[in-house]
Amino acid sequence: MANTTFEIMKRKQKFQIKLFGGLLLFVFLFVSIFTFVKWRNYSFIKASIDFNETSIEILKNDIAESKSSYDEAKPHFKEIDGIIESKLASIFPDTDDYTMLTRQIDLYEEELSKKKGSIFEISNINYQSPADEENFSVLPFRMSIRSSADSFTEFLHLVENSGALNDKVRLMDLSSVRLNFEDGKEDIKIINFTVQINAYFQKKV
Repeated sequence: MANTTFEIMKRKQKFQIKLFGGLLLFVFLFVSIFTFVKWRNYSFIKASIDFNETSIEILKNDIAESKSSYDEAKPHFKEIDGIIESKLASIFPDTDDYTMLTRQIDLYEEELSKKKGSIFEISNINYQSPADEENFSVLPFRMSIRSSADSFTEFLHLVENSGALNDKVRLMDLSSVRLNFEDGKEDIKIINFTVQINAYFQKKV
């Protein structure tokens, strides 16, 4: 009977040892896996932090370089803005500025009349009341002109190409034209024509 009890206790102890060993193994595996996961997360976070810090330094350097480049180019930008504003004031002024428009037309008349075999004479300019459109204003005017055929063609090109920044010619378009031909000296065809033109300027807000 004593031997039987001893055997039972011995088996019970072996079972408890195996159970304890299995529990220790489970705890060890759990701790190992937990530690590995935490270490991997830590490594990932640390790598992300290092990458972000490097990116921030790169961005700081880029910002500093961009600011330096902008500061160096800023005077040039201001110069270009000034040139564009000056040209814009000529082609699309903030008032009807018919005085400057008349001066431009007079200069063009003088330029054309100096060309060999050219006739271009403006006998009358009649400005009408300005009108407001949705996004701009219009200064209508009528001109009576006596011209050779070539000068007439050049005049049409001037109006057609008006508004270009490089030429600084007031933005205009031709709304109507009436022609009368007469015989000129030395086989030069003379054209008497009346044109209705719209000159544009900025609308007051």
